[in-house]
Amino acid sequence: MKAVSAEEMKNIENITINDIGVLSLTLMETAALKFSEKCFDIIKDKKHTKIVVFTGKGNNGGDGLAFCRHIYQKNSLTRKIDIEIIFIGDRSKASDECKTQLNILFNLIERGFNFKIHFIDEKQNFDISRILFDADLIVDAIIGTGLKHNLKENIAQIVKLINTSNCIVASVDCPTGIDSDCGKILGNAINADFTVTFHLPKIGLLINDGSICSGKLFVEDINIPYGLEEDIKTNILTLDEARKLIPKRVKNSNKSTFGKVFIFAGCDNMPGACVIASKAAYRTGAGLVYSCSVKSVCDVIKNHLPEAVTKSLPDKNGYLFKGSIDNFSYNDADCIVIGPGLGNNTDTADFVKKVSLNSKSPIILDADALNDISKDLSVLQEIKAPCIITPHLGEMSRLTGKSINDLKNNIVEEARTFSKKYNVITVLKDFRTIISRPSGDVYINTTGSSALAKGGSGDCLTGVLAALIAQGTNCFYACVLGTYILGLAGEKFSQTYGEYGSLAREISDFVSIILNELQ
Repeated sequence: MKAVSAEEMKNIENITINDIGVLSLTLMETAALKFSEKCFDIIKDKKHTKIVVFTGKGNNGGDGLAFCRHIYQKNSLTRKIDIEIIFIGDRSKASDECKTQLNILFNLIERGFNFKIHFIDEKQNFDISRILFDADLIVDAIIGTGLKHNLKENIAQIVKLINTSNCIVASVDCPTGIDSDCGKILGNAINADFTVTFHLPKIGLLINDGSICSGKLFVEDINIPYGLEEDIKTNILTLDEARKLIPKRVKNSNKSTFGKVFIFAGCDNMPGACVIASKAAYRTGAGLVYSCSVKSVCDVIKNHLPEAVTKSLPDKNGYLFKGSIDNFSYNDADCIVIGPGLGNNTDTADFVKKVSLNSKSPIILDADALNDISKDLSVLQEIKAPCIITPHLGEMSRLTGKSINDLKNNIVEEARTFSKKYNVITVLKDFRTIISRPSGDVYINTTGSSALAKGGSGDCLTGVLAALIAQGTNCFYACVLGTYILGLAGEKFSQTYGEYGSLAREISDFVSIILNELQ
């Protein structure tokens, strides 16, 4: 499924209205109807309902005004419903569609329909506490997509009152105060219980604070033709799409059928990373996993993962170094992992460079390999094999020289730009992981749990990705699918044991469960 920026969505709407000929008011009525259907589920069991609708003067406000009629129609025959509308701003400057919706409500009020409209200027203070006191549902239709500056002071105060109302809050298209492109809070923002967005999800509702403030996100079809978004390069993976990407397990098979993963990881004081990555690769279906490290790490692996093929390599002071692979061949690998727990010094940097430049198989650079590479980024441009990097924000900061805050506020474009510049697949890990490739295509992963917020989860992800690649999955889609699967495994762990006590090596046990369920 595609995900869109505010500008991309505006272009799609303009084509629908101006080129195809669908009326803007028709789209507004459909959006309002779909929104009312979601809201009706909240209030359908109440005999007497009070809804407070906050609207602005743009088309988001028009959606909110149209909603009032639709929800009234659903309720009025069987129960009593009171709807109070608080219109914020100069109505003479409202959009044409918003003015039309206001006029329709005025006509209904003249005929005795039970709507109350309060008009407040953007510069005025207005005591709305008494109106909110006994509300059953609050609808936020103040400002939708496209906001790029902090909220005006009196709107920010209204948002604060709504957030402290202890009432169910539903947002139309986008919570007021959220940048719908990057998910940043612009001064203050509505904390919605659910948000109904239209046609396609907005990028800012999937990442950063936007994904929190949106609550449960619904994406509703409003009869904008699908197919107008073919040039859009930002996506989210759906369940059906994930199922199609899972590598098949053929009956006529042996351990070589499902690929060989070589993992260069670990040092004297960090043996666990190699264990975790190796176990995750096996749990994801790799046929053979070669755990290649210093002797002390291999000894740990033998005790904790006897299935792994350990390759004890020469070390220098407990670390792998350039000479560690002088007499070691990894040319028959289907995927190579470099970095988890490797250590970060001149010797490990030389090791990472030598393995990376000599590899003919897809490479995943993770953890300390990225810290080593950050000292000489030209290495990335010299790598001949397909290359995947899996940085968290701290590692990405070292790779780019940018602050974590700047990266977070523009996380999709930062991943996209880095992939294009260095010809790599970037798996930029955060609450929402971003997967990008040099062509500019990006996926936003929407699965996950705080159970994954533990040391070692990144090593687990690396093993998952390597196993999928080793089984023949395209490198980019292996990264898209792998992050999706690991997120579901974290969710599954949370449902079983809670979110507090997770261990990364246990999460991989749930990866195999998720794979089985998806099949």
